Amino acid sequence: FRYLGILKLADCKKVDHSAIWALSGMSMLKELDLSRCSRITDAGIKHIVSIDSLEKLHLSETGLTDNGVMLISALKRLNLLDLGGIHMTDKALRSLQVLTQLEHLDIWGSEITDEGASVLKAFTRLRFLNVSWTHVTRLPPLPNMKYLNMSNCTIYSIRGGDSEVHIPLQKFTASAASFGDIDEVFSSIVASSFSFLDMSGCSLSNLYGLQKMKSLEHLDLSLSRVTDGAIEYVANIGTKLRYLSLKNTGITSQAPCILAGTVPNLASLSLAYTKVDDSALVYISMMPSLKVIDLSHTSIEGFHSC
Repeated sequence: FRYLGILKLADCKKVDHSAIWALSGMSMLKELDLSRCSRITDAGIKHIVSIDSLEKLHLSETGLTDNGVMLISALKRLNLLDLGGIHMTDKALRSLQVLTQLEHLDIWGSEITDEGASVLKAFTRLRFLNVSWTHVTRLPPLPNMKYLNMSNCTIYSIRGGDSEVHIPLQKFTASAASFGDIDEVFSSIVASSFSFLDMSGCSLSNLYGLQKMKSLEHLDLSLSRVTDGAIEYVANIGTKLRYLSLKNTGITSQAPCILAGTVPNLASLSLAYTKVDDSALVYISMMPSLKVIDLSHTSIEGFHSC
């Protein structure tokens, strides 16, 4: 195994620090995946950090503590680090500032706060960040960020206090998140590059900021408080929208009426668990690109093949 480049041991419940000891001599190893190996603890990390060739390290849902996380700072070549599900603190995150090659950082479910998140600006190459299920409400300016997950967070800002910075996000997942000023959050994003937005389970109903997002292709508003009054902002997104979920929202048949003629490329639409009825069918038929439609648990009776 000495010249092995990639080793994946994810979900191997019997792997522990004694097994990791054998990895010490693998001087060519570029990627190591120990995700969900619950017996991997700080003791095992002492062997892993001796492999200075590592560029990708997956340690989500292992038994690491802050002490083990801080040892990872020795792996200066890392460009991907997955620590999801580990209860690390701000102190541990600060120790990782030296990993300036990082492009992908996953720290969901950690104890990170805004104070800890402020050090993320050290990762100037960061393109992917997952801080879902954390205490983070504000992010510093991250000018190269493409993929951001802040699900189950309270979101006040994604660009710190610098109003001149616009983030070139392509994908933003904010499922079950709450917002301070949602318009301020949307105004932080470069609209021309923004193609994927998941706000499922959010309690908000104000979608004013969406109307500028003309490049959106995927929009998930399921399980939110969206009503017919907000659909005009979705309609204003226009021609690039291909996937739209309004499942379990407060819309009625008025929503398809508003959308008709404005979403010519929409291929997938979910209206499940809403108050739409047969009157919506004529407007749905005006969406020429539809290939998938979910009308389950609605009041539609006009046909039974859906």
